[in-house]
Amino acid sequence: MLRDLPDKEIADDIVYRTDKNLPFGVFRTDQVKVDNSLDYPVVVEGHYTQVTGAVVFNFFLEGTGPICRFEVNSTIHGDAGRTHTPSEDASLPAPEPSVCDRAA
Repeated sequence: MLRDLPDKEIADDIVYRTDKNLPFGVFRTDQVKVDNSLDYPVVVEGHYTQVTGAVVFNFFLEGTGPICRFEVNSTIHGDAGRTHTPSEDASLPAPEPSVCDRAA
């Protein structure tokens, strides 16, 4: 779904900050809106691990849940790999082939 979402753009800056609930050297972002021409309420949030260089972005459809996880320099996430679409959920829009189904 994310790959085929038309005219998507992240116009706001993605800013990393410390979080007292995360280990030292792990920085997180607040949620940032992903603009798109279908006006789906999509947001992205992420974290960066300084020691490993791992970057993770999680995309969410507001009110529904995660639609895509994108990781670079991170560990394998179970059988799903580093980059994947979460399990299908009947409340999400119809599933489409996604760039998130391919490992980065």
